[in-house]
Amino acid sequence: MTIKDKENKAPEVDLFGEVDKELKESIISTNKLKKTELRKLESDRAALIKKEAIKIQKRHINKELMSLAKVRLESLQSSELKELKKLNVEVTPKDLIQVMTFLAFSRGLYIAKEDVIKSFDNQCNFLHEVEFAPSMVSGYLVGILDLEFQIDNKNWKMLPFDPFRNLYEAYYYVGGMGLELEPDIEIKAYLNNELDTFQIYNLQVEIFTKIFNMLDFVFCYRRGRGDVNAGTQSDERLNVPKQRAGIKKMLKIGQIFYPHEFKKILNAGTQYLDDRNGPNIVASDQNGVLHFKLLNRPRVDKAFLAYFSRENTIEDYFGGGLISEACGAFTDKTPKNLHGFFDLTFSEDPSQRISSHRYYEIEDESEYNHFALANAWNEGLFGPFEYLITEEFVSFKWKYPKFFKLDSIADIEADHTSLFWKILNHEPE
Repeated sequence: MTIKDKENKAPEVDLFGEVDKELKESIISTNKLKKTELRKLESDRAALIKKEAIKIQKRHINKELMSLAKVRLESLQSSELKELKKLNVEVTPKDLIQVMTFLAFSRGLYIAKEDVIKSFDNQCNFLHEVEFAPSMVSGYLVGILDLEFQIDNKNWKMLPFDPFRNLYEAYYYVGGMGLELEPDIEIKAYLNNELDTFQIYNLQVEIFTKIFNMLDFVFCYRRGRGDVNAGTQSDERLNVPKQRAGIKKMLKIGQIFYPHEFKKILNAGTQYLDDRNGPNIVASDQNGVLHFKLLNRPRVDKAFLAYFSRENTIEDYFGGGLISEACGAFTDKTPKNLHGFFDLTFSEDPSQRISSHRYYEIEDESEYNHFALANAWNEGLFGPFEYLITEEFVSFKWKYPKFFKLDSIADIEADHTSLFWKILNHEPE
């Protein structure tokens, strides 16, 4: 049909005669507008209902927290009352709720107020293990939290309370925001073993003061790290004090009401300093058997590790043969069937190290090489080995082959290849 044909087209008609096109378009436009306004009203109404439901839920949670705190305060032992009087500390339910909130946060949960409640029984005793319904935990969180799957396939269970592992991210993150812990004079004195017990305690309190200055931000950051509810709850703030006096009071109360847990929490601050100023390696070589201990704690929860925990990385390096890079070099006596695991041929360079860059590359060929290396390593082609990962350290023993030239023990302990630093921080080349 040509333009001229369109112009000569007969007018539109219906049962009532010729259609008024302008009126028709006006009616259609009005109906569309009404539908849009109706959808907006329905959306606003749904949002209002949801907002009101959240308010009701928060009031209920606040009431539960207040009830728990009152139960604990009403059951104070005479020894606890004496300690409070000695320290001249008066405890209100609000004070105790702050203590409970921080205690739950130090567990490493991606906490909202309802998570705080889940961390305590009906007598306000702290629960060292917490269970979650699988539907409430995303697969991403399972990868970066220390969670175990229950045999009954019904619940996820958090591993026992370890504030060092769980607060590590907060320490690291606060340092990254410009509130560096390391340069302080007191910290240098601590690392040089120049502080007494009282001074160390004051240092621990100071560390927490710095962390609490950024805790709201850290909390929002944690809530957005993959939590299935982060979209609706990421604007929440952790109810803990920020001023020095309030923090000191909270720590005092915590040490009286939950002495075992708060001792661990305070120690976590100085343990972090020890860890960041490592690695701490003790090595020996006896009759061709290399034995060393890595004295940094292997269990650390840090967001930037993504799906890998520090323990995962240690297992990959120690169990996959990559650890040999930090220990020495392979000589030209190395069997030819093993030459493919090195970057250069032995004719070009008489000594070779297995490079850890293989671990980070994701191309098919290098991935295949890494798996092949791990298989050869575990088949004993590079010599028998064993390693043990505990909460406190990692132990490694390796009867290295005669075609391997061991670096000096001093070099290994000094981490001269920076491989241990890389393992502890999961930093690629």
